[in-house]
Order: sequence, then structure tokens, then C-alpha cells
Amino acid sequence: MSSFRRPVTVTRQAAGGYVAGVWVPGNTFTVTIHASVQPATAEDMQRLPEGRRQTGAVKIYTSSTLLTEIGTQKADRIALPTGDYEVAQADQWQNGVLPHNVYLCARVV
Repeated sequence: MSSFRRPVTVTRQAAGGYVAGVWVPGNTFTVTIHASVQPATAEDMQRLPEGRRQTGAVKIYTSSTLLTEIGTQKADRIALPTGDYEVAQADQWQNGVLPHNVYLCARVV
């Protein structure tokens, strides 16, 4: 584990589903991961959907797996001193030296 990584709290909501024709959201739980949190660059901000560029963003480097929104699965939320952020995009880096995941996270308003 890199010395630059610090504990970060992640809130995850399990995928919901229909029960007897009624939508039931999944349970919510928190986990702690170790990550390096960096400011997003202007180029990173351009990768976000237009409506999410105004709120701010960070990049998170970690060996943990975080979830983006896919179907009924909600995106993970990250609690930082500057506010709460939602995982918007994910990339894997498997370079053979220090494999890790990079996540672009937009601030939740």
C-alpha cells in the first residue's frame, strides 16, 4: 500500500428490485478504503456530463473497486472534508508496477 493513501469512507447502496410489483431500494452500507485523493484537472472536468462540471470533481487512486451507476445499481458516494462526491467514471491501470483503479468523482450538490 502506498504511503500517500489515506482512509476514505465510501457509502454504497445495493441494487434495488421489484418485490410483488413494488420497487424496493437496496440496503445502504459504508466501507472504508485507502485512497489518494487528487484535484481533477480541466481535462478531467471535460469528461463529465455537462450538468456535473459546475459542482467540482476529484480523482481517486486506489486498489479498491468502486461502483458507477449502471442500471439499478447506484454509484458509490465518497465522503471527503470538502463534501460528498459520487463516482462518475472508472479506469483501471494494470501497468505491472502498481496496478490500481482511477475514479473521477463529481461533487454531489
